[in-house]
Amino acid sequence: MAIVFDILSASGILAITVYGALLVWRNLQENRLATHYYGLELELLDEQLKRQQQITRTTINRTQDAWEGFRKFELRGKVLEADGICSFYLAPHDGKPLPAFHPGQYLTFKINLQDEQKPLIRCYSLSDSPTHPDYYRVTIKHERPPTDRPDLPPGKSSSYFHQLFNPDDIIDVKAPSGHFYLDMDHNNPVVLIGGGIGITPVLSMLNTLIVEDSNREIWFFYGA
Repeated sequence: MAIVFDILSASGILAITVYGALLVWRNLQENRLATHYYGLELELLDEQLKRQQQITRTTINRTQDAWEGFRKFELRGKVLEADGICSFYLAPHDGKPLPAFHPGQYLTFKINLQDEQKPLIRCYSLSDSPTHPDYYRVTIKHERPPTDRPDLPPGKSSSYFHQLFNPDDIIDVKAPSGHFYLDMDHNNPVVLIGGGIGITPVLSMLNTLIVEDSNREIWFFYGA
């Protein structure tokens, strides 16, 4: 009987020892995993911090190159894209650097017409990518009278751009602005929808994705 108890006692001690060893091993594994995940979290946090710093630097650079109020621009090129639709290539008259812009933003123009007491203020979307440091491009449709109301006058500002605004002419322009733009800091799929001349901000977004060789999934829908 004593031998049996000794065997049971030894078995119990062995079981406790094995159980204790398993607990120690499990704790070591948990600590190792915790250390691993903690390291991954630190790496992710570091990447997010670097990304935010880059965004901040980019924002500062944009702000430094931007300007207050109106700035004089010179028309460098005028391209007929289709019937009644022209693209206008604008360069700063002072020759200073142009700030980058977000694809989808617009320019504000001050147009002085002889028969108007006050300047016309009009906004037109930038239609190209922001990768061109020496010019901006806007694409404008000539707003003609409706076919069923030929007695109505055409659009004043679009008529000015199409009929009176020629290469080497000067125009007043505000810095790019607007909150409708494509976020280039993410890699999620992009759905672009445009209709008629409303394609201009969408075209800026699409051109930017192409120029930057983006691997994002892109869906483009257009209705004329």
